[in-house]
Amino acid sequence: MNKLILGVTGLLVVLASCGSDNSDQVAGVSQSSGPLVIATTTIWADVVEQVSCGQANVESIVPAGSDPHSFEPSLQDRGRLEEATLIIRTGAGLEEALGDTLDVVADNGSPTFAVSDHIGADLLGDDFGDGHQGHDDDGHEEEEGHEDEEGHDDDGHEDEGGHEGEEGDSHDGHKDDHDDHAHADGDPHFWLNPLAVIEALPHIAEALVEHSGLDKEATDECLERYRGELEAVDGQIIELVQGLPVEKRKLVTSHDAFSYFAERYKFDVVGTVIPTASTLAQPSAGHLDELADTIGEEQISTIFAESQHSTDDVDALAERVPGVEVVVLSVGTLGPPGTDADSYAGLLLNNAELIVEGLR
Repeated sequence: MNKLILGVTGLLVVLASCGSDNSDQVAGVSQSSGPLVIATTTIWADVVEQVSCGQANVESIVPAGSDPHSFEPSLQDRGRLEEATLIIRTGAGLEEALGDTLDVVADNGSPTFAVSDHIGADLLGDDFGDGHQGHDDDGHEEEEGHEDEEGHDDDGHEDEGGHEGEEGDSHDGHKDDHDDHAHADGDPHFWLNPLAVIEALPHIAEALVEHSGLDKEATDECLERYRGELEAVDGQIIELVQGLPVEKRKLVTSHDAFSYFAERYKFDVVGTVIPTASTLAQPSAGHLDELADTIGEEQISTIFAESQHSTDDVDALAERVPGVEVVVLSVGTLGPPGTDADSYAGLLLNNAELIVEGLR
């Protein structure tokens, strides 16, 4: 009886930490003394923290405010990675400069979890390589087809279903190999569609239990709470976007990072300052001239930059077109503690609010 009471008490303590205010913490770093789990970005660190509910010591190897495409780890970073009970990486080609180190650490035996390996082709696309069809590592059924009020199938998001924009854009032009060293034309920023992260949550939870020794019952409880939070955010974004006329749902962004957002919420990406999914490339003068013409022809009012890298090119482009403003979004990193984008859920909603307001 005493063991049962202690077990229930421990579970309640863990669950009490779920959803607690962490505004005084550094983004991407938890305050737990539990097993060390390292995520590549502050976004995944927050997701893991929400699923683990304080049972793990969660850190981000890429500092808050830094670009995950270009971040190069130090020897100290590699040592810290080797100490982790589990490493959570994006996969799908995102961590370009960090990829070799992650591969070496994984080859040396550190348990590594690539989130992109646990998202089906219906959300991630067919061109990120194998391993994306119907993962069900822990027996969790993903295809229950819970529909939201607007008739969306939250697990499949077929373009033929509800919430269909008149543009009819499929945004499925991904051509990336599943490789952390070359983007090609693919977009690895799949977390900007929360349904992709929702699909991966059970697999993240299973990995935390298996490799980091977290309590399964407590982790499952936290997972379900967090799933509900992300589903609610998705519904809020849909409601926000419905107030924006279809003809205004046109995006110009700093690089190819919004195909998943655009597909989910029926926007049209009409141009990018850096015409690749990697921020390591540089735009040509000719490309910027063409994009400036497109902005004028499409009557674009706002260009969206990203907080993790310089806005110089975006600002220069905006100066070429009278009346165009620049709005900065959080894409590859969380915002500072205490801001609207200091959590993954907050980042999603804050970006949507800024986009809708900027285009209105």
